[in-house]
Amino acid sequence: MPGSFSFDPYPVPLGTQAASIFVARYDRDAGSFAILPNLLCLQIDHRESDPSSAQFAYVLDSTLAQPPFPDSFA
Repeated sequence: MPGSFSFDPYPVPLGTQAASIFVARYDRDAGSFAILPNLLCLQIDHRESDPSSAQFAYVLDSTLAQPPFPDSFA
């Protein structure tokens, strides 16, 4: 028995707002997190068969932030 249908999808936006990702350090004694604003998360990869991985970048600039970020690795 032949049939027909029509396909009229709703418009999908080409881009959306990215999720905010914060990098934080966990203080076990206090049981709280401290956000590290000079450490940026660039990419997170989730894989089913391999462990997940992430890439980070440091902001090394002592002129713009209050309090200033470190400007070198000591």
